[in-house]
Amino acid sequence: MEKILIPKQCNPSNKINFSIQDASCGSAILESKEEISVLSFRQPLEIKKVDENWFSDPAILISLLALIFSILASVASIIYNNKAISKARKQSIDDHFWFREVIYPEVIKPINEFCYKILANLPSDEHKKPTRKKHTDIFFQKYREEHLDLSLNISRISLVNKELCKEIQLEFSKIEDIVTIFCYENSHADLVNPDLRTETINQIFGSQCSILNSAKASQENMK
Repeated sequence: MEKILIPKQCNPSNKINFSIQDASCGSAILESKEEISVLSFRQPLEIKKVDENWFSDPAILISLLALIFSILASVASIIYNNKAISKARKQSIDDHFWFREVIYPEVIKPINEFCYKILANLPSDEHKKPTRKKHTDIFFQKYREEHLDLSLNISRISLVNKELCKEIQLEFSKIEDIVTIFCYENSHADLVNPDLRTETINQIFGSQCSILNSAKASQENMK
């Protein structure tokens, strides 16, 4: 006779009763009743129903607003950076144009040529006082006219770089002082310092190099 175990009752107290039944004849012949203890069942997971009015929760609402604000801030930052880069690129193109087409040919180059002219035509200090004074006065008169014209042109540099404009104006003013001192001493002194002309040439050349270096550095910084 084949016998199987069929659960009869499941108690909440975590115990199960089984009855023995004759499987061949199908009759419910109870031969024995055994009480079998089993392991406790795990408590089922508790599923909470989501509140349909979740948006009324202040904590959730604040978190959502913070997320939206973060996304908007990121988008605004990208747009601002793109506009800034585009503006800087356009400004760089404009600066290069002004420097190449206006500043260098009409300001820097004339100043450079003017300095070379001074160095080549600076009056000699070897003549006697009357001759030295005559040559020096002619030279100084012509020099002042050209220097004034170039001084007015320097202000154009401020269209591209105000700091560069100040630097060049400063060095050009130094050249004016150097030449003025030389011409005064060369035309009024009975005995001129033999090193005066050489010192004057070196000082003018130094200011000339400073002007060219400032202009070069400014152009290299244009991106």
